[in-house]
Amino acid sequence: MQVVVEFLDYLENFSGLSYNTLRLYKRDLIDFSNFVRANLGEDFKIIDLSADNLEYFSQEIRKSGASTAAVNRKLTAVHKMWNWLRENSLVSRDPFTQIVRDTQYRNKKAEILSEEEVDLLLSKVRNEAGENAEIEDYEHSHEGRTALLLELLYSCGLRVNELLALTIEDISFAEEIIFINCSSTSKSRLVPMIDSVKLLLEKYISDNNLKSVDRLFNISAREVYRTIQAKAEAAGIEKKISASILRNSFIKHMKTRGAHQVFLQDIMGQKNFARIE
Repeated sequence: MQVVVEFLDYLENFSGLSYNTLRLYKRDLIDFSNFVRANLGEDFKIIDLSADNLEYFSQEIRKSGASTAAVNRKLTAVHKMWNWLRENSLVSRDPFTQIVRDTQYRNKKAEILSEEEVDLLLSKVRNEAGENAEIEDYEHSHEGRTALLLELLYSCGLRVNELLALTIEDISFAEEIIFINCSSTSKSRLVPMIDSVKLLLEKYISDNNLKSVDRLFNISAREVYRTIQAKAEAAGIEKKISASILRNSFIKHMKTRGAHQVFLQDIMGQKNFARIE
């Protein structure tokens, strides 16, 4: 389906999703496209998608032996594409409100790092950035960027797409806050800026001569993932680490320190922390 191709192109170039998330979306939407071609016909138009079509898709996925979680994930991928169509005024109704998804009983807890592991990781990148502080070359800029990137992901609990969308205008040093714009996955919110983040931001902006309209980072979500994993390995942390794991770790550590649920909901743009224990 051409709409699937166009939506995947949009996700890859503008969504800021991680490489692994993009890979899953691609696989799930290709499964949906194959289902449409095989069961609804080559001439099927996405604007005609109905609740019955979605139920049929779910049944076919279940027949292949997929788990409830996998079925729901594939429906979520298609729903995200549908919402993209709605945002572009190509459709108006929402057939997804007419289907009932199977309940997912998941006992799997969110992956997190211990506070010691986070300290080890952040200390590693801070030290590398400090050692290069007098070197005015690419490596200096690269290490400073990495230190700031990891601090924002952990100490501010940002999602990758939020991180990559940040501009200098979103940062208020006077109020010590970072403004996170609304997206398809979250509402606008204000995130407190701790001292370590503030110092790194000031130096990074000055070193790179960034203007108010500039993006803070001009890198891809895939490069963010590679950077995180490379630094984790360099710090001797054997776990696979992603931006979402850093975010979950921040939530867990804040909960452990007694942060109120409402406060966390406000600064994280997330309602449910049930999996983070």
